[in-house]
Amino acid sequence: MTPVPRSMQNESGDLSTQSALLDISQEEPEVHLKQSNNGAGSPLIDKLPREIRYEIYSYLLVNPVLGTSWSVIENEAHTLGKREHYDLHPAILQTCRMIYMEASEVLYGTNTFFITCFSVQELYRIEYLCPITRHLEDEKPTTTERLTIYAPSIKTVRRWRVLICEVDIQDDLYGTLPPDVLDHPDLYKQSQWQLLHFCQSICRSPPRSLEVIFGPISAKRWAARTTQIFHKVTDPLHLLLKIPTCCVRLASSEELRNSMAGMYFLYWNEDEWADTENSDNNIDEFRVESFDEKCRDLRALITGQSPVELVFAMFSNLLSYAQAFERDPTFKDQMGLDPEKDEEIKDIFGMEYENRLPRPLLDKNPYRLRHSMVPLEEALSRAKWASNSSDWPEFKLQRAKVLEILEQHCVKIAGARHDLALFLRQEKMENGIFGVNHEERASEFHHTRIEDCHEVALTYLEDYASAFDRDINRAGRAMLKSCQDLFDTEYNRMPRETLLRELNQWIKLRKFENFRRRFKRAVDDVDKQFTEILLARSKIFEWDISEDRGFLLGLEIGQCDKISESDFKILPTRQSITLRVGPRRR
Repeated sequence: MTPVPRSMQNESGDLSTQSALLDISQEEPEVHLKQSNNGAGSPLIDKLPREIRYEIYSYLLVNPVLGTSWSVIENEAHTLGKREHYDLHPAILQTCRMIYMEASEVLYGTNTFFITCFSVQELYRIEYLCPITRHLEDEKPTTTERLTIYAPSIKTVRRWRVLICEVDIQDDLYGTLPPDVLDHPDLYKQSQWQLLHFCQSICRSPPRSLEVIFGPISAKRWAARTTQIFHKVTDPLHLLLKIPTCCVRLASSEELRNSMAGMYFLYWNEDEWADTENSDNNIDEFRVESFDEKCRDLRALITGQSPVELVFAMFSNLLSYAQAFERDPTFKDQMGLDPEKDEEIKDIFGMEYENRLPRPLLDKNPYRLRHSMVPLEEALSRAKWASNSSDWPEFKLQRAKVLEILEQHCVKIAGARHDLALFLRQEKMENGIFGVNHEERASEFHHTRIEDCHEVALTYLEDYASAFDRDINRAGRAMLKSCQDLFDTEYNRMPRETLLRELNQWIKLRKFENFRRRFKRAVDDVDKQFTEILLARSKIFEWDISEDRGFLLGLEIGQCDKISESDFKILPTRQSITLRVGPRRR
């Protein structure tokens, strides 16, 4: 049976499933595609021409309301559109693979989708309002990774209408925001970060059309602070380019009233709303000359063909390289976060940061103490913030610091790996402990020599495994004095440490029957991590455009991966047959 495509599986937040466009419970049984891989045998595919099929898809999957604020607030605002059906029939997407591909092109290519990027997280715990993301649970973090995983159709949409509302609660002109919101500093950062994650999600496959709508609270404040607000809030839009059609404008009073950006305006009384809607001068004040000029510059940038440095993608590759050196899942996930700005990080990452806090078993991360981080963690945190602000010079500087540390670690691991490889080559000879005929000829050699070789082999393996240990500064070591056992427990329960303990126990008991196979499993486990390191290392500059990569240290990629993989095939077969593939000779 043809497997269901990933984008068709019943994952929360994916518009291509019935759970996104229709109000269907999570207990709905799984829907499988039909036997046909390409739609053969389907009357819709076999008997109707392509033009008529697309006309049918348009009747089933196109609705202009998806591009308006009504798509998420119609009837009951507090449901945020979760109960809306939009008069669409997405079940046709699950008919067969061919229909899925054709119908998806109509659904995501013809419709214009509305999405908001504004600061309401502290009010309603909602970050994005969009027909695609409205089923994402509020408790989960809305980050770039989450958008691409839980709502992969974000990258498929070809037409977007984005409403950006900026709110600075320190300047509440109308005095209508509740006290708990007024106590929160710099709430406008939420708007910037939401827009940042959205732009990062779509920049690698830019849409055909983008309409950016600004909805500030007041004309006076926008006119007075237009430069500061515009640059801070719209900076993520610089990640986008090569979009054929782009429109940048200010929201009308009707759009503000109908949109969920009106959550801030829900605290207005009817007189204030009447003043806003009846005064054309209020909208005219928005259209100051400086704003129009900035809009023109922004449109030229988005529709231009100039290459853009995707610093966030560069950081993602850098972080993957650094995380390859760490095996503990929690310590790995905490890389790149800044403990000095806990509250700000919680505001930005939401529950994601809560989930990344150290586990109860070990209440502190020795690599990331609040006032004493190891150099690698500190440089990663600085690189993270530089990438979020697209500060290429600062990121380049911090990346060089990270790579200097990791390069030294990589060379250390490669040296231990090379020593183990040389030992394996020696012991793969006919009379070695890893030789082909070792079991048959073991009685011909002195047992002491064989036992010593097993001990030496384990020593080389332990040196190779210990080379992966990360450095901990003095403050971290002092913290571990009271919980070293808990820290060791995190690693002792992993497969590598389990295998090493078994090998040491067998040597102590002089049991060598299964030594070779266990030894090979341990070597494979350690070497797998080193292979992951080299793979991540080869992708560090994947997104670099300029030749200046910031390497003033002269680091050369590739100097650690010159050891042959055949050195670790420690269980050779008795015979090897070479197969020649090619045309027969006549």
